[in-house]
Amino acid sequence: MKTRGELQEDKTCLPPGPPHRRPSPDRRLADQVVEAHPAVANGIKAIVDEYEYENSDSLEVLVAHDADKLECVIQGLEYRQQGYPAAQEWADSTRAELKMPSALPLAEAAQTMPIAEWQRAYLR
Repeated sequence: MKTRGELQEDKTCLPPGPPHRRPSPDRRLADQVVEAHPAVANGIKAIVDEYEYENSDSLEVLVAHDADKLECVIQGLEYRQQGYPAAQEWADSTRAELKMPSALPLAEAAQTMPIAEWQRAYLR
């Protein structure tokens, strides 16, 4: 479980907001690999560049984006269940950004059951 400080430092699940408040995609990627071995960091950057993760509308990229968003929804719901009611707004606004038809039912199911039960049901 992350502490409140770690949640504020988390760069992978940013709540939606004006672009001027959000780090650029390059900055977010750099933050995510800053502690990785240089070979690993360079490999991850090459994969992101190859698939144009931030700017492509390919099926693979849409699925990857929704997977990231779904993880953020789940994380927000976990925080809500741990006593942070404000995390519900974060989960709702992130859920609204899902694009793939398969992602929305997963997010909706997570809203209706304890996260541990959702994980047992959907992450087998």
